[in-house]
Order: sequence, then structure tokens, then C-alpha cells
Amino acid sequence: MFRFSVRAALVWVFAFVALLPPFVQNVAFLSTEAITGSFLAIGFASLCLFIVERRWPYCALASFFFAWAALTRPTNVITPFLLVFLLLLFLGKRLLRAAVVLVCLTTLLVGSYVGYNAFKFHYLGFTYQTGSYLTSITTELYPEIDNPIAREELLKGRNEMYAAGMNPHDAVWRARKPLEERLGLSEVQLAKFLMRMNVRLITHHPQAYLEAVAQAATSYWFPYVTKLIGGTSIRTLLWDAMEDLLAAIFLIEVVMLTGMAMGFKILTGKFVLMGDRTLAYLMALGIIFQTQIVSCAVIGASIPRYRSVTELLILFAILLVADWALAARHSTSVANLAVSRLND
Repeated sequence: MFRFSVRAALVWVFAFVALLPPFVQNVAFLSTEAITGSFLAIGFASLCLFIVERRWPYCALASFFFAWAALTRPTNVITPFLLVFLLLLFLGKRLLRAAVVLVCLTTLLVGSYVGYNAFKFHYLGFTYQTGSYLTSITTELYPEIDNPIAREELLKGRNEMYAAGMNPHDAVWRARKPLEERLGLSEVQLAKFLMRMNVRLITHHPQAYLEAVAQAATSYWFPYVTKLIGGTSIRTLLWDAMEDLLAAIFLIEVVMLTGMAMGFKILTGKFVLMGDRTLAYLMALGIIFQTQIVSCAVIGASIPRYRSVTELLILFAILLVADWALAARHSTSVANLAVSRLND
């Protein structure tokens, strides 16, 4: 039987922090990040409840919300499949039926959407914008484009973005209309053209692509504060400092726990670290880093806004480690007390 409960005081801290402006600002913009973040959090909570209580409605809820998160933001299409892998890795065939339920709705909805795109737009894929997204991460490779028209328009768009003091990653969106007109392509055909173009660029210049992904991965953890909650320099500094602190705590915890897990594995041959909390923690990490990898490797716009869909899971991971540390400290104190009494 698994136990995911944490101390009430830490739950109240989590609730308080989660309601602070940096974590709710997306709601004011009705952005896809706000919707996806809610879907991921509810799906994750439902899956944890299913693991603890083994009630099938929780599994169905998790499948439903993960499926709609995938439809809202394609960066999370593979999320339920990753979670199924972790479940089967830790719990084996005991949760095989649950694994099927967890991915079936996502597979059905995504498959239906792909079929609709193929029938309606003659594009067999989840979104034809992938080519445009990849073009935003290969900005440094524009001079290497073999098509002269595409090279000219994308370089022109990139230079205009630089001149305006704007992010050059958005040059593709400025160049789309001229490219459609000069190449004589429809919107979907241009997307296919950009996809093929970027595959060639990445294949021939993998190091430049990996450098761009690494830069995006770094910027991904920068503070995300909009004008809505910033306002004055003091408020902006306050929220920036808080987001920096939480990101630093989370990343340091991940590095430290990874080192401890490897040490336990080498010394004892067993992967023993956080007890029943391990599976929940790894599932949260899976969603967090899967979202980051897809965002940086495909979208690559280096926008911390993309991280906001996993902010609640980041807070949860910090909370879970804090609860484990407090429990371990308490157990050590009790053990030391027992030893001292025996010695007396």
C-alpha cells in the first residue's frame, strides 16, 4: 500500500504559494498554459489517488484530463505514455489494465484528431505548425538554407526582428505570408516545406541545433513575470526572486537526490530513497522534464511561459522532498533517542 500523505503544515504552505500572483497570472490571459496546467495537475492528482486507493474512477479521470491536456498543448501528448512506463517499471503487471485505461483515451482523441487533419487538411499529423516551431529554433542556421527564396525571406524577417529589438525566434511568423506568396504554397504546404527544410538543417548541423536547445533549456528556468503582476520594479524584483528561489531549490533537490540514489544503488544494490514518495516524485519529474525537453527541442523559443504549465508540479515536488526530509530527520531523532536509552 502506498502513502502519499504529507504534513498538514506543508499542504497549507503549498496552497498559499500556489495562489500567489506568479502562479495564477495565466488565468487573466485565458492562455492555453492556464488550462493545460490545471489539466495536468488534476490528472496527476487523480493518478496518485488511484495508486493509493485503486478506485477505477480516479484512473478514468486521470486519462480524461491527460488527454485534454494533450489536445490543448501538443507538448504533453506523450505525458500519459511516460507515466505508464513509470507505473509498469515500479509496479509491474499489477497495473497493466490501469496502464491501458490511462493511455486509451489519449490515443483515441489524438488519433481522431490526426485522422481529421488528414481528411480535412491533407496533413497526417497532430499539428502542421511543427515546421514553423522548428524554424524558430534554427534561426542561426538561416544562412545555410538551400532554397534562395526561403533563405532571403527568413533572413529578412530575422534582421527586422533584431532591428526592432524583438526576439529573432519569431522571425518565421513575420515571414510566413511572403513565403506563401513567393513560393506559391498554401499554409499547410508551407508547413510541410518548413518541416523538410528544418530536418535537413538539423541533420547537417546537429551541433548548432543542440547549442540552440541548450540555450533554450537555460532560459526555460528564468522568471516568468508579466506586466499584469509586475507593475513596479520592486514588485517585479520580489516575484523574480521568489521564482528564482523555487527553481533553484527544485533543481538542487533533483541533483542531490540523483546523487544519493546512485550512491544507494552502488552501495546496497537497491534503489531506496524516498519510500512510497519515490513513485509520485518521479512521475512529477517525468511531466516536468518531458514538458521542458519538448518545449526546448521543438518550440525552442526560450520562453519561461512554457514552464508555467508545470509550476504546480514543481511546487509539489519541492513539498514532497521537504516532507521526506522532515520524516527522515524525525526517524533519526527517534532512533538516536532509543539508542541513548539503551546505553543508559
